[in-house]
Amino acid sequence: MDDYQDLISSRLYDRDSTAWGKYKVVKYLGKRGKTMVKYFLIKFKNSGNEIETSLKNILEGNVIDIEEKKKNTKKKNKIKKKEKKEKKDWVTKYLHSPKNIISLDLASESTGVCVSRNGKIIYYNYIYHKKDSSDPNNLVKRLNYMKNEIIKVCKEYNIDSASIEAIPFMGSKQVLFVLSQIRALVKDYFYESKIQCISVSAMAWENWLVKKRYSNLETKERTIRAIKDDYKIDIRAKFPGKNENEIKKEVWFDVSDAIGILLYTLKNRIRD
Repeated sequence: MDDYQDLISSRLYDRDSTAWGKYKVVKYLGKRGKTMVKYFLIKFKNSGNEIETSLKNILEGNVIDIEEKKKNTKKKNKIKKKEKKEKKDWVTKYLHSPKNIISLDLASESTGVCVSRNGKIIYYNYIYHKKDSSDPNNLVKRLNYMKNEIIKVCKEYNIDSASIEAIPFMGSKQVLFVLSQIRALVKDYFYESKIQCISVSAMAWENWLVKKRYSNLETKERTIRAIKDDYKIDIRAKFPGKNENEIKKEVWFDVSDAIGILLYTLKNRIRD
């Protein structure tokens, strides 16, 4: 009767595998398949895993700790994925050795602008173009105006880097459509001008700036308050709106958002 007691070890791990360390043969499982291959249950010392393998594999030292192999493969894939993400983030998430940065809270009617030089804010304002629903070409005119005014600021301050607010995942289709167009125009200019550009989510910079304060205020009011309290800049007083349309649009919020984006970028998204 086939029992192979000479191979079986109840206590000692008396055999070595090629890549998985010491193991022992626990018991004979019998013959399987048309060719009547002899199978055994073995147990690995390092992992404690048990597998079924053939007599040939045991004699040749080619037994494999399948569960440990799966675990190692999964671990390697996870490391590779992380390294790939870090490599991508290095390019898309951070500004590298910037000197003159522009931050933009982009919109087709009122865009907030902020500029820093060598880590210090030197300019902030808004760009406004009245919305006219009676003019079928008004959107194109506003987009063109925004793009050209942004280009003027970039040239005046010799901008080499940009940080813009990411398009939100939620919102009306029309708003997202317009934001994607102004964003595309501006990013195309940045690309052609070799201005490095990153996107910053509203949630990221707002949470960093506000730090869970002012829970009784609306989101944009929290930004205004945080900038006033922490940086002694009263945005609403400086930019009350030049006319009824700008007041209705509340242009001061666009300026404060641009400042918030830049402050967050300077602190969190710079790599030398």
